[in-house]
Amino acid sequence: MADVSGDNRKQEKSKDRVRVLKHNLEGWREVLLPVNSLLMWERPYDPGLLIGAILIVFLSLWYVDPSVLTTFSLLGIVVCVIDYLVPTLSANFFDSEKWTASKERKYEDICKGIVKTWEYFEAFHLTMSHLKENKPKIYFITVLSILLFFAWLGNLMDNLFLTFLLVCFAVLLPGLKHHGILKQYLARLAVAVSQAIGINKPKKN
Repeated sequence: MADVSGDNRKQEKSKDRVRVLKHNLEGWREVLLPVNSLLMWERPYDPGLLIGAILIVFLSLWYVDPSVLTTFSLLGIVVCVIDYLVPTLSANFFDSEKWTASKERKYEDICKGIVKTWEYFEAFHLTMSHLKENKPKIYFITVLSILLFFAWLGNLMDNLFLTFLLVCFAVLLPGLKHHGILKQYLARLAVAVSQAIGINKPKKN
């Protein structure tokens, strides 16, 4: 009964978050639909458009070679301008009467996806907190190993190129997940790891 009650509370909390998010992003809903379509690769050329746009941005950064402070300042300016213009232009140029039930369902699905992603991060943080509290040695070894790997990787590759790869992966991740490509390769990786472990296991007489 406790598990059922806990699941019900989680579902209600998720629904409340979706309702709040829908209200907060109402000025963005006309923009979110085509952006979500692009990120989900609803057209076969969408991955190429995404990579091309990211490549243009990073080639511009490579050519101009701004400082770190300038780069973050420019990024902040772009975010502020978009955050101001999108709701304003949406209210002036899009007719709310043309907002259909089909668009509303897609918009709600987008909000549910955002909430689900946020809950994944919360679950990961909670897992790491429990690991730190209950098994501090394993937590220390795990975190230290991950940080050492990324430190080695960052020293091995150019910073701008590494950032380009990370941004490409983050932008392409929704499409990879939506089309089952990520699941397919993770399954292959799991099989390869299990086979490697099986090969390395000593045979019993």
